[in-house]
Amino acid sequence: MSALTKIRLTSLAAIIGLISLVLYNLFLLVSGQSYSLGNDVNNEIHQGVFSFVFIEFVYQVIIVGLFVGFFYQFYRGNIFTDKNLRFLCAIGVIFLLYPIYHFLGDQLLDLLYTRTTPKTTFTLHLSLMLLPGSYKEHMVVGIIILPIVYILALGRSIKSELEDYV
Repeated sequence: MSALTKIRLTSLAAIIGLISLVLYNLFLLVSGQSYSLGNDVNNEIHQGVFSFVFIEFVYQVIIVGLFVGFFYQFYRGNIFTDKNLRFLCAIGVIFLLYPIYHFLGDQLLDLLYTRTTPKTTFTLHLSLMLLPGSYKEHMVVGIIILPIVYILALGRSIKSELEDYV
């Protein structure tokens, strides 16, 4: 089996796996099983938590969409292209910004809870949590991806200069 065939097969498997996880999370969101709250919660808190869960789902769809686009380029055989560099750069930036978004979301939910019912428990049931519950790791992944993008872009420019020279 050639290297390109292996790349295509693994890219296709990654695309199918990522899409199936997002579809499962969509099912959880639509069926109302994406989170659970304590019994003593009013509708205002349900709406706030659902908004947070919906925003988390949108974040996941964006990240998975970028990864699917990235792997689709691999599937097509386009490995070192500008499009892949843009996908990687966007993924790195989103990973860097995720802890900030999650911290602000937690603060808003805490504000909502302590104002109304301080004993409310909140459990999230979405299955696709990229590096779940870890904020430092998101930042590390973002910090690692962005220099790789820069190095790949520099390598592409050097390669194109060499091709022009030869």
